[in-house]
Amino acid sequence: DGKGLRIAIFDGGFPTVDTNPAFEQIRKENRLLKTWDFTKNKENVFYSITHGTMVMSCIGGMVNGRKIGLATGAEFMLAKTEVRSEPFSEEENWLAAVEWADKNGADIINSSLGYTYHRYFSNQMDGKTSLVARAANLAAKKGILVVNAAGNDGTDSWKVVGTPADADSVLSIGGIDPYTGYHINFS
Repeated sequence: DGKGLRIAIFDGGFPTVDTNPAFEQIRKENRLLKTWDFTKNKENVFYSITHGTMVMSCIGGMVNGRKIGLATGAEFMLAKTEVRSEPFSEEENWLAAVEWADKNGADIINSSLGYTYHRYFSNQMDGKTSLVARAANLAAKKGILVVNAAGNDGTDSWKVVGTPADADSVLSIGGIDPYTGYHINFS
């Protein structure tokens, strides 16, 4: 159940994690250790993009004693690194969040984020070019498991794993259609 692990989640916000019953056991047991909004340089991350809350539920969520997440016994740190307008500073925030996660003892970094054609050419998805790929590899060298989404651009002309999932030390996750068991079109 993840007991003894410290998981840092990087995303665009975590609205209701501080009040939602799905995370009550985490709050009661003081396992929500730290939060930081790298976009505004403050502690509050409980607003903005709901994606982080959804990711958190897949990892630590529990409702009426029923596990929703796979690591409901873990400790958590939440980092808001994203804003809606997709500026390059998000990658700088991601790097700063890696340093923060390392400083605060993270065992795992979960990031369902990726940077693709808005910033790079497909030939730059080599695991070495982007700031976040280099940051992810640095985290791995420090002993942190970095788990990152492969991307959401499968239905677009971009058909390449996005960064930082392109880094050689990242566990990259793609989507599978639950009905067919095959690669899902958007991933």
